[in-house]
Amino acid sequence: MARTDGPALLPYAFRTVGAHRMVSLIDPARLDWRPGFFVRSLPESQPLDAIEPFENWRARTAVPADFSHVGGIYHVSRCGSTLLAQNLKATGKAVVLSEPPFMRVLRTGFDDTLSPDEAAEAGARVIGQWRDWAMAQGKALVVKFNSQTHQWREPIAAALPGARFAFLHREPTPVFESIHRGPPQYLQRDIAQARHDGVSELDSLDEDPLMLAAARRYCAALDAFADADEDVFEVAYPDLAGRFAALCEYFGLATGGTAEWDPAIDAKALEPGSGKPYRPVGDERLSRFATDHEELLAVAEARYRSFLDARGAPGRTRGEAAT
Repeated sequence: MARTDGPALLPYAFRTVGAHRMVSLIDPARLDWRPGFFVRSLPESQPLDAIEPFENWRARTAVPADFSHVGGIYHVSRCGSTLLAQNLKATGKAVVLSEPPFMRVLRTGFDDTLSPDEAAEAGARVIGQWRDWAMAQGKALVVKFNSQTHQWREPIAAALPGARFAFLHREPTPVFESIHRGPPQYLQRDIAQARHDGVSELDSLDEDPLMLAAARRYCAALDAFADADEDVFEVAYPDLAGRFAALCEYFGLATGGTAEWDPAIDAKALEPGSGKPYRPVGDERLSRFATDHEELLAVAEARYRSFLDARGAPGRTRGEAAT
């Protein structure tokens, strides 16, 4: 149950225990902020400090009327989003929650007991508590969502008035080549649950189901932001270094416009200074992959060009410059 004495505990996950909806809470001082993902920051020996019934937690918390000093990052897969999160963290001006477990409530709806709007409100309550904790330390809060959160862009925007959002995107060839080399588990779930089925151009292709799932998720993310009417800071992977200071200012980080991009930050490194600069795959390998998956990439590249045109951004071609 929730603790009433000692350090304040913050919620980080929703889970079902038997027939009960529960909230997991942690003392944020016990987190290791070096890893690139929130779940890797949790103490291995005791990954929570208390649990509390969801109804009790909801009754004692409020949804802020304004979410100033909150930033949210949407992105396609394999686009440098974790590298971006680590660079934002390194400014010392932001608490960064990278793909925190509590956002899964948007997908699960607590075993379908919450509507999308109710799930977004539950997430907003959590974000409000983390924002208040961050501000007590003189920092803003930035939440990096996972690569399917674009599905709930509208209820999230409605639940977080005053927050600022960014969308990180990348030309499809290096995205899919990376996925092909190291397939993520979430795409297996996409296949099993038939997620992102709205890309009819892919239906007739004779392709690896995993690559089709990757393309469907990628195209769905682009479509979600092609007609976004709210203020969204859009940035392509090759432009991250050059636009990093502007993104920091957009999120309200007090860097004075001097924030510098560090390509040597390693999302997987635990020891400061042990990272190596990220080096994109060479053109020869990308070219071979493009030849082997020509039809799939033709659909994705057309969707990417349409997205760039809709947002008034210049088109891009294969062979991106290293960040």
